[in-house]
Amino acid sequence: MVVFGVIIIILGGMAFMIGWTILNKRRDWMKNTARVLGLVEEDRIVYEVDGKSYALRVTSTNIKGRSLPIRYSLQNPGQARVDAPLATWLAPAFFMLLGSGLLLTGIGMVKG
Repeated sequence: MVVFGVIIIILGGMAFMIGWTILNKRRDWMKNTARVLGLVEEDRIVYEVDGKSYALRVTSTNIKGRSLPIRYSLQNPGQARVDAPLATWLAPAFFMLLGSGLLLTGIGMVKG
């Protein structure tokens, strides 16, 4: 039971660190607003950073002409993602909660 508890602790720690890493990476990205341009088959989001334009391809076809919030990397402004709260917070929260649960379960198994 102790060996299984240690394995659960290791998996929990890994899951927690994945969530923490995703959260910290997204925290360093800047918010911006972009306008969707292009044809339905070739949608792209165009945004500007320090006077230079960048494009981000998207797969949704019902967003043409709309403005969307995005986040771009400070080190590489050409690297961007649509700023969806679900994607920004749900994945890190899921991994951190999963990791915390596994850690507590593993610690309980090792102590018991």
